[in-house]
Amino acid sequence: MFLAGKVEETPLPLKDVILLSYEIIHQKDPAAALRIKQKEVYEQQKELILLGERVVLATLGSVSSVQNPYKPLVEAIKKFNVAQNFLAHVAWNFVNDGLETSLFLQFKPHHIAAGALFLAARFLKVELPSDGEKVWWQEFDVTPRQLEEISNQVLELYEGNKLPQSQGEVQGSAGGGTRADAAIAPAVNLEAPLRGPENQVNDGSAEVVSDITYHMVDMEIGDSQNCEPLLIENPDV
Repeated sequence: MFLAGKVEETPLPLKDVILLSYEIIHQKDPAAALRIKQKEVYEQQKELILLGERVVLATLGSVSSVQNPYKPLVEAIKKFNVAQNFLAHVAWNFVNDGLETSLFLQFKPHHIAAGALFLAARFLKVELPSDGEKVWWQEFDVTPRQLEEISNQVLELYEGNKLPQSQGEVQGSAGGGTRADAAIAPAVNLEAPLRGPENQVNDGSAEVVSDITYHMVDMEIGDSQNCEPLLIENPDV
């Protein structure tokens, strides 16, 4: 929080961060508000925050400006012109939920956008197009293995604990668009467009094509984010 204030040019007084963060951490302790005012406790909390700031900067390689996947996601959906509104909304929510993971440190923005779009399309049973021999995911310059890893990490948010692999077919329905039981089938050939195997492409990546782990997910695809992605003028904000 202290570092974010600096990055966004809205710096927060360190004293306020110390007091507020301590009270939040110990919110069930009625004596916390008084204890943090003790010099020894205050100085200890201060050092922890400053140390945390240095750790975050070192982890990010001192790069504090992180690009997000919203812009490539919206651009791709507009280009594909497939079930734009609802597909965009569900994919947008997947990206939002991805903020709870370390995906943004592991993958490039357009890779995360591809993973969110893939999950949204499978969830809604929407067919993503191909351009001749070029399948949709190649537009993102992402590999099947990267797509699998991103998808699995996002799905883990909904299931709590990763389920063991098993065989199965795609199941589930939109469930009214708010909650759904969805399954991602393991035999998803990412080298082929979603419309069928007749358009499979042998582009040298066959050896890395892998199955999406079977997940039975109780997904919350609600309006908690309350956004209309295609109407946002500046997705980078």
